Amino acid sequence: MPFEHQLLIACSRTSPSRAQSQQIVSLLDKPLDWQEFLSLANRNLVTPLVIHCLQTAGLDNLVPADVREKMRNFAKANLARNLFRQFELQKVLDALENRNIFVVILKGAALAQNVYPNESLRLYADIDLLIPRERLDAAKATMLELGYSLITDNYPVPDEQNEELGCEWTYVKQTNIIEIHWNLVDKLSPFNIDPKGLLDRAVPFKLGESMSHSLAPEDEILHLCVHQFKHHWDQLRDLCDVSELISKYETSLDWQVVLERSRQIRADKCLFYTLSLCRNILAAGVPGDVMAELESRVNTGILSRSVYDLIQKNMLAYSTPHGYWPVILVDSFSAKANIIREAIHNQTKNRGFSNQEEMNRSDTAKHSNKTLLTLNSLMDYRRMVSQLLTLII
Repeated sequence: MPFEHQLLIACSRTSPSRAQSQQIVSLLDKPLDWQEFLSLANRNLVTPLVIHCLQTAGLDNLVPADVREKMRNFAKANLARNLFRQFELQKVLDALENRNIFVVILKGAALAQNVYPNESLRLYADIDLLIPRERLDAAKATMLELGYSLITDNYPVPDEQNEELGCEWTYVKQTNIIEIHWNLVDKLSPFNIDPKGLLDRAVPFKLGESMSHSLAPEDEILHLCVHQFKHHWDQLRDLCDVSELISKYETSLDWQVVLERSRQIRADKCLFYTLSLCRNILAAGVPGDVMAELESRVNTGILSRSVYDLIQKNMLAYSTPHGYWPVILVDSFSAKANIIREAIHNQTKNRGFSNQEEMNRSDTAKHSNKTLLTLNSLMDYRRMVSQLLTLII
């Protein structure tokens, strides 16, 4: 593994141990491509965490001054963004509360406040909220009254079916993006999540000067693992979330509850591979008996192990078709088909028409373009299979 990758992993934590600090010192003495290191940290959304780790260990003075200054400025800018988002979030929460809508804050906005030691350390681009399904209409009215616009074309099902098959609506106002969820996964997902149970078990935490709610730690860890499965383990930041959550609740996290709920929602494989990555890459404190129990459930065949090796090998390189890895990690044919369908949809959408002129092309031209993009996506799938065969053979 390149020295830049090793250093990034060593610094992607809030409180390095003495051994980890010694490893960082050793790596800082290696010939490093600092531009590559900065690019790697930015791409994996951990730049503020890296400079915090170096400062905590008293090692930031060993980093070139210009690199150190860039990371510090990045962290300061992220703090400003997060404070702005928190201010807007509070207004949304107050408005929803006025309509007696119970809200649970998900992922970045909650983690920045509740898990990381300061809110500059966690980058997030949008705010995710979970509400009761029966309060969805009231939430829609509230968001529109606040000046938000509803975006309905960003989900891989027809717009008119989104509310039936999907799990979220996205609202935008200027630079603010807020996703209102009524579930964590859509109906095509391989996971069987009960949103009412999540809402009932939510725990209070302090957001600014007021109290809000986040998922219970046992539910949070499962949600983060499912989220990484959905996004194909493509950023180190998301592994850091799990590792920091485990560290924060080290003495109170009920692993037996995690294992039982994992079985209930059919997330054993997802949990096993995510926790394995956290242990092997970030030295997360996952108990050995928990891993042994999960491994006994998962039946890790040669293909599954090869997919895991491929994910671990290429996570930082970001050079493989991430969208297809989960195909091997789900059991049913329908789940595999849904993953392939969504991966093709996402890739054709991301590589699609880039300007208005192209959007105005004829239906025949658009169809030809989509067909070509779909074939390119299938070639990516073939490339992944070739990489797997290389690992197996």
